Parts: sequence; C-alpha cells; structure tokens
Amino acid sequence: MKPREDMLMAGLIGKGCNIGLGKLASISEGISEHRLHNTVNWFFSIDNIRSTNHKIVDAIHQLALANNYLHDADVIHSSSDGRKVNVAVDCLHANRSFKYFGNDKGVTIYTFIDETQSLFHSSVFSSSDREAPYVIDGLMENPVPEQKRIHSTDTHRYTEQIFAASHFLGSLLRQGSRI
Repeated sequence: MKPREDMLMAGLIGKGCNIGLGKLASISEGISEHRLHNTVNWFFSIDNIRSTNHKIVDAIHQLALANNYLHDADVIHSSSDGRKVNVAVDCLHANRSFKYFGNDKGVTIYTFIDETQSLFHSSVFSSSDREAPYVIDGLMENPVPEQKRIHSTDTHRYTEQIFAASHFLGSLLRQGSRI
C-alpha cells in the first residue's frame, strides 16, 4: 500500500510546522482528517523521518545559496543548543522545574544546525537531564560526508568525556562559541 503524495506532504507540513493534523485538514481542500491521521500513523516512523531529514539536508547542501554561507569548503561548522519548553499535556519526558516552568512541567528540545542553515538533528528529553551526552547523538546523526567538522556549543554541554568522544568521531568541539 502506497500513500497519496498529497497526504505525505500534508503530514510533513502538519507535523513539521507544528500546525497539527486536524487544523491542517480543516484548512485544506481534499485532505480528509481521518485519512491524514492514518497516513501519519502508518507511514511516519522514526526511521522514515530521519531518512527524509537526511535527504532534505543533502538537498540543502547541493544548493548554491546554502554553500555561500561556508567559510571554508573543506570544513563544516555546526552548533547545538537546548531550549526549555512548557508541556501542557502528559508526556513521558516532562518534569517539573520551578526555575524554568514554575509549577508546570516541561522538556528540553535540543537542536543541531550547520552553517548551511541545515537543521540536521533534534531530540527531546527531560529538562532535568544534562545536555552534554546529547551532543554525541547529534554528531553521529550528522550526514556530512568526509569533511572536517567543527562543532560549537556552550558550557552546559561541556565535559572532558564529550571532548574525547567528539575527537574519536572526527569532530573538533569548541566550548563557549557558536556559529
């Protein structure tokens, strides 16, 4: 069974732009909310989403405009940072943090971007987790071909172990600076 292309695109836009499937179906002609939910439930696995994201990043890297941002064609710079976000519904990773959310619950959304403006990895985890180990996850997901990589992050992501692991992955990790 193969889904309709318009349903796949509607699912990507609804999920990727955080519009929601119900709202997207209500503002679109020819898009049934039931069929859109079925398409997303049956065809949007984490592996499919990662594969699609890698293809989008590869396409961005082929664009002349994106490559105008490169300082050095042999070295790709990337950066990562976390953002604390309130969660209004029950969520496995959400927890209370008075510092960030008052009496509410929240999570950390941790994103990676390179200097071609490609968002190549993101993850969501508990706001009480230290962000340092998630740097390695993102560096391993970076689809950059055989290029030297320099990754910048702030001091919340610093540990000696992360510096060592990034070295073995072939990346130079910079603390305290971003692109």
